[in-house]
Amino acid sequence: MSKNKDNVNEIFREKVITEKLNKETLTPKDIRSILRVSEDTFENWLTRFYELYNFVKSDFKPSTRYEYDKDWHGFLLVLLDSLILHPEFSRDKAKQIYSLDRVKEYNEKLFQSIETYVPNHLQTAIKNHASYVRAEKETELIVELEKKVAQVMAVIQMMPALLRFQVLLRMNKALDTYHLNLSKQLSTYYIKNTLELGHCDEETRKQREIEEEELDKLISYLLRKSIDNQNKKLEPSKEHLAENNINDKDYERQVIEALFEQVVLGEFKERANSRIQKLIEDTEAAILSHPSNEEIVTKVINVLDNPDNPKEKLVRSWLEQVLKIIALSDRKGDRNNQEAKQILQQIMYENFLQDFNN
Repeated sequence: MSKNKDNVNEIFREKVITEKLNKETLTPKDIRSILRVSEDTFENWLTRFYELYNFVKSDFKPSTRYEYDKDWHGFLLVLLDSLILHPEFSRDKAKQIYSLDRVKEYNEKLFQSIETYVPNHLQTAIKNHASYVRAEKETELIVELEKKVAQVMAVIQMMPALLRFQVLLRMNKALDTYHLNLSKQLSTYYIKNTLELGHCDEETRKQREIEEEELDKLISYLLRKSIDNQNKKLEPSKEHLAENNINDKDYERQVIEALFEQVVLGEFKERANSRIQKLIEDTEAAILSHPSNEEIVTKVINVLDNPDNPKEKLVRSWLEQVLKIIALSDRKGDRNNQEAKQILQQIMYENFLQDFNN
């Protein structure tokens, strides 16, 4: 009897997907059948969904019953079908999972759900959005990182006990301050964003926030925008997914981002040769030697005067980062920073010569 019931449920599910998905309004029963969940589980998932993405029940009940419009129920299904893999699905913070495996698994489920539930024309736009591309590359990097860690551990396991102990000791020591470097990058990122967004108009600020969000937040934004647009009969959210939306402001932002990577975060790596590196160092020195900046640095050094204290050294380093960020942040918000342009133009020219000679 149970097997027959399962067969009937699967037939109904396939019929809903084939005949109604993205074509007609779906009922709660339709959504439950697609997700293969009971009514109680569905209600629990919806409650957690409301909490995680700031929706309320009334968003999905425009009249006397719940209904899920064809213009946006695909977005809802993406989020619900991936929900139990969300790192914060559990309300118990001790049970929330932020492992690399969970991030990879969650991203892969989002990719699969987008393929399954979102119309093709919106799939193309989503897949060209920075949030999707970043999540895709992040997943690839996690796989590569896991492979490299496994390779390292395989070699370590073959070592004699004494050598293995020495290697593990050195590895632990090398990682002792790594979290401090990550904290430094994180604080730099937040300060930079605060300064930049403070000079943007509301629409630009929202667009920037969308570009930098996680993939699931992009889908939730599209869902929200589509629901808001429903009564206006607009094309659902496609205006926020333009494939070729680079303009002058975007170019200027890319210029300043690249300079931040090199001068502030120190992550431009080998791409800058010695001549470019010298220009960067000169720019950095000019910022820190400006009278107002120099005065601040001197005051701090007079107080934090122990060069061997790692915490004092970190504070001084953070101060210098903040001063560089402020100097590189154009107060008018037009991103027209000549130092950034000069450095990036020379970097592009040098890289062109290198590629041409190769």
